[in-house]
Amino acid sequence: MNTKQAYYEAANANLSRMKADYAALTSNNSRTSNDFDTVKTSYDNLSAQYAELRNRSSLVDDRLNTFLENDPTIAFTYTIAPKMLPDNTADKVVNVTAYNLGKTDAGTIKVICTINEGGNITSYNKTFTQVRSLDKRQTEWELGSNDTLISVWAGLG
Repeated sequence: MNTKQAYYEAANANLSRMKADYAALTSNNSRTSNDFDTVKTSYDNLSAQYAELRNRSSLVDDRLNTFLENDPTIAFTYTIAPKMLPDNTADKVVNVTAYNLGKTDAGTIKVICTINEGGNITSYNKTFTQVRSLDKRQTEWELGSNDTLISVWAGLG
């Protein structure tokens, strides 16, 4: 009987260990399933956000492509602003900003500023190279207190 009893106790201990292992596996499976559901929900949300972003990006691309010119095209603006010099006298500064509104890069952009300097007409120019689509370039010239701006021009050079 001792042998049968020993086998029975060993089998019972083995069964208890298997029940505990099964309970642990069931618990791990439940946690893993919950983790999977959380990750899947996050993935689905991210996929939806990505699809919306691609849609918006496509709309922006379409809108931008209707705005841009096929070839390099230069637009510019300029302002004249006061500038205080170190000796507390005032001069002016011409600030020019040129933009490439073309879908392709501009090899060279030239900006020309023509100034009447006390009766002498002088043209100053600044050249920029390799201006990418939608890039801008800025330059400035100082005007003396008696100088007059005649013209500003920017274009492909």
